[in-house]
Amino acid sequence: GAKPPSEQAKGVIMARLAENRRAREEQSKLQRRRKVNMLRNYRRGELPDIQIKRWELTRPLQELLLRDSPLAKILLTRLFRGLLAHAPDPTDPVRMRVEEQLNALLRSVSVT
Repeated sequence: GAKPPSEQAKGVIMARLAENRRAREEQSKLQRRRKVNMLRNYRRGELPDIQIKRWELTRPLQELLLRDSPLAKILLTRLFRGLLAHAPDPTDPVRMRVEEQLNALLRSVSVT
């Protein structure tokens, strides 16, 4: 007849099973991190969606910026600089205060 596996063989088998389980768990974590969630569905056919609501643009952008802090910092900087560029008077105290606060904020934000 067949001999029962030795204690050493059982240990090797159990170690392999544990290693396989850890590898599956890691793979599962990686797949969850890489998963893309659709935030909007578009109509199919000849004509594309032409009436896109404001939140349908801002929500995906918000999700992206929450996940990518260097990009968020760049976008925030360009957005405020663009707004400030259209302010009527560059010496306006409100504009100068907003610029100071933006610069202080950008210096304090750590990009990870």
